[in-house]
Amino acid sequence: MLAWSGFLVGAVKWLLDRYQSHLDKRFESLEKSNDTEHREWQRIERELLELKATLPVEYVMRDDSIRQEVVINSKLDALAEKIDSFRDRREHE
Repeated sequence: MLAWSGFLVGAVKWLLDRYQSHLDKRFESLEKSNDTEHREWQRIERELLELKATLPVEYVMRDDSIRQEVVINSKLDALAEKIDSFRDRREHE
């Protein structure tokens, strides 16, 4: 009976040790995965901050672009009127 009890205790201890080993490996795998994801999120956050910094320098806002286009078109219209006025004066001479 004592031998049987010792065998059962040993078997249970062996199973628990195996289960503990499995859990340790699983947690280690999860920690590695978590570290990898954390580094990836840091990289993404850094790239987003770099993009936020370069956007105002490299790109023009829509409203500013429209305003510039209106100014250029106004100047072209004024130039066209001067050319037409000059042409009309030369034709009447």
